[in-house]
Amino acid sequence: MIHRLIQLCLLTLVAFLALGSSSTAFGKRPHFLLRAVDAVTSSLPTAGPNNLSNCVLVLPDGRFYLSLRRQEIMDGTGTVKSLEGSLDAKALQILHALLNQQTIRNAPKLNLPNTPFVADEFQFFEVQIERESTMQRAGYFKWQGKGPDNPDSTKKQWQESEVALQPVAEWFRALKTNKEPLKRPASKSHALQCDLDDGSPR
Repeated sequence: MIHRLIQLCLLTLVAFLALGSSSTAFGKRPHFLLRAVDAVTSSLPTAGPNNLSNCVLVLPDGRFYLSLRRQEIMDGTGTVKSLEGSLDAKALQILHALLNQQTIRNAPKLNLPNTPFVADEFQFFEVQIERESTMQRAGYFKWQGKGPDNPDSTKKQWQESEVALQPVAEWFRALKTNKEPLKRPASKSHALQCDLDDGSPR
């Protein structure tokens, strides 16, 4: 029963991460510095079972929007918390330097796992980073249990991407949990800012 629910959560999450599969011909690409999605689904007794999906959108001027989602797998109840805040000049400079690291610039795009598969826990992490004339997309997938049947080359790429993107993941998680910078509930007009996607093909 739990594994079936896990598969449903997986398909929902894959659809969320694949929002950018359509062409940009129908609209102008939103202008932002960074968008990151950090999502974990677990059937482990100590962790839930639950489905967590957090997103951050950082604008070029340092304003940011956080979307923190949690769904209990067994009863389907879920919560969404939307926050907003602003990075000061120093924090924004640090983020720029982080994103310009060559290992992050070279990180490959996220190849999604083949479905269905069985796993006790799995995690997606994906970033979109606005570069000079393009939108970089990169990410990784990891799991506990049997996992997907993707080729070994794809699994190796996930491992390499995890190492390359670890500084961004750590920055995002620190932003979410640290008291500074100050965060406040997002206004209704900004509550879904993080759900914006650049619409670029994968």
